[in-house]
Amino acid sequence: MILVNESLNPVNESLILVNESLNPVNESLILVNESLILVVFLTNR
Repeated sequence: MILVNESLNPVNESLILVNESLNPVNESLILVNESLILVVFLTNR
């Protein structure tokens, strides 16, 4: 189990890097989503 754990450590670390790099993308997509909701709300009035 220790060998499996040690071999999975680099995979885990690279996934953490991917996650951290995707965080800004996720946040900007949330902003886009919120502004689209606002646009839809305003055009439906």
